[in-house]
Amino acid sequence: MKNFPCIRKSANKFFVWSSDRVIYVYEMGNSIDQILLQGSFRVENNPIDVCASTEPGLIYVSQDDCTLRAYLGEKAEYELRLPKSKMTRLEQTFADSMLGPPMHTKSRPSFLLMAMHRFSAVPIHIDSWSMSSRLAVVVATFGSGSIQSMWFYNN
Repeated sequence: MKNFPCIRKSANKFFVWSSDRVIYVYEMGNSIDQILLQGSFRVENNPIDVCASTEPGLIYVSQDDCTLRAYLGEKAEYELRLPKSKMTRLEQTFADSMLGPPMHTKSRPSFLLMAMHRFSAVPIHIDSWSMSSRLAVVVATFGSGSIQSMWFYNN
């Protein structure tokens, strides 16, 4: 890191960033020795504030170009066939013998840009709340004292 780092804990994640535009994401455990580096990613402009929601698993970054960007917080994989929990034991046997082992998509890696919203001023503080497993609200505050809310839906 080039400058003094900024640190923020949000949801079950711990974020560290500075003006070099790289955000390091750590997964929080029950104790200090269980903090694990989940990964890092580079953003387009200097980050001002970072927060996250666990459901949906998104990371929100306010940047100095007056934008709020939502990134996928973890790798998303989906089964290409019916999940085993929805099949009987006999159906699982036939599916395994005819189709082989279950396959998953790999189309959405971690830290993929999901959405972006441009404001007329720089959001200096953001916070998020989960409303459901796919819906979250993010509130941004600005230097003038005004606030604005954004809804993010992760399908």
